[in-house]
Amino acid sequence: MKTKLLKIVLLFGLFKLFRRAKKGLRVLAFAAPALLAAAGCASVDSEGRLRHRQFAVKGSGLDWLEVAYEPAPGDERFPYPVRLSFAGSGRLEMKTGPSPQIADPFSQDYRNPRWNDLVSDSVMFEPDEMKAAFQQLVDEGLVAKAPAPDARKLKRPYVNYAGTINLEKFRYLTDNARLVRLFEAAMEENFGPKLRASAVFRNRRP
Repeated sequence: MKTKLLKIVLLFGLFKLFRRAKKGLRVLAFAAPALLAAAGCASVDSEGRLRHRQFAVKGSGLDWLEVAYEPAPGDERFPYPVRLSFAGSGRLEMKTGPSPQIADPFSQDYRNPRWNDLVSDSVMFEPDEMKAAFQQLVDEGLVAKAPAPDARKLKRPYVNYAGTINLEKFRYLTDNARLVRLFEAAMEENFGPKLRASAVFRNRRP
């Protein structure tokens, strides 16, 4: 079964592009010294990566990751907050827009005039490809050791996420540049046109 490319940006090393012979996961790696300014903080390592619990992802249909992304003001790539849902089975789903369903997937505010103002899309990957994506995220600090910071002290863009991988449960909130860029890359490469299409809601009266 042919699938789109799931592409995630890793922020380290020299500029390299690795392509698999078959369609699947593509990884783009490049140096980003500016993103390592916070490297001296106790919560990050010398490369700006969150100090985290490291483990090998086994791969399971029970693995999942839910991400709420809050964009920087004026970022045209992401006109509205975005929700990403990763499933170990291979499904990656995106939703964005001013609808209350983006901030709260369990929202019952269906009388809100913006309720239906959202754009959604999804792509399917091979389970092994999703396993590789989860492994990259784990390697880059997904399962952080430090307590989550106060949301009021974070700068946008930031991510609020929760999930279970290898039956390891985690929940975190961070503006760490490395992790934020990973999720931004996944959104842009897989859902770029849909994300930009959500800008239409700016001209729509509630």
